[in-house]
Amino acid sequence: MGHAAGNRLAGKRILITGGGTGIGRSCAEFFTAQGARVAVAGRQAEPLRETAEAINQERGSGTAVAILGDVSREDDAERIVREAVEDLDGLDGLVNNAGVFEPGGLFDASSEQLARVFDVNVRGALLMAQAAARRMIERGEGGSILNISSTLGSRPNKGCTVYSASKAALDNFTAAWALELAPHQIRVNGIAPAAVDTPIHHPDPEKRRESLERMGPMHPLGRVGRPEEIAWAAAYFMSDESAWTTGAILDVDGGINARNV
Repeated sequence: MGHAAGNRLAGKRILITGGGTGIGRSCAEFFTAQGARVAVAGRQAEPLRETAEAINQERGSGTAVAILGDVSREDDAERIVREAVEDLDGLDGLVNNAGVFEPGGLFDASSEQLARVFDVNVRGALLMAQAAARRMIERGEGGSILNISSTLGSRPNKGCTVYSASKAALDNFTAAWALELAPHQIRVNGIAPAAVDTPIHHPDPEKRRESLERMGPMHPLGRVGRPEEIAWAAAYFMSDESAWTTGAILDVDGGINARNV
């Protein structure tokens, strides 16, 4: 999808994990439409390549680069950040978007599921933030880290025990890192979406459509979200417009959490 050109993010250099599909790809597309250069990172080479090529074709060569790697591996996380800094000639922002979703209640949970979900959603976010923040501190010009969480992190539903817990941990990271990095003028914020039309719900498009159609009426606005609607909010946190905002978690959820106030 094309976007109107703008300059809200002019000159920004931003690394996006899980950048080949869904929310990550929409962030990459919208950020570059607003003047940024981006690095998209993830575990699947083809979606990353397609995303970078599409952006470079539309915005110009070098606007987007693809970096293959697993954020839950310490050596990969450090390398991803290093390559992003080299390719973009610096780093102003990190979007911790890589995540995995596995449904299941209390008695479905296993140590294997806990490891799979927490390795990416929690450990991966931590490793990426550590590596990115070190670079930002060395540069001494501040920066922005954004964690893509979930409404389930603050108000879990039954049947999502492990995933909800992983996002609650990520929300706690957001607050803790915001306090720790504030002296360095590095802001840390989060976005908590409800159901959004992305492959995380199901890799098969038809089954995903059926699932999301069932979830749509649960939201007061009557539908699930679109990936670009998360990207629009993310752009605020990556821009200088949020220069006095840190430790915040923004619900972008079609009104679903308003029912629980």
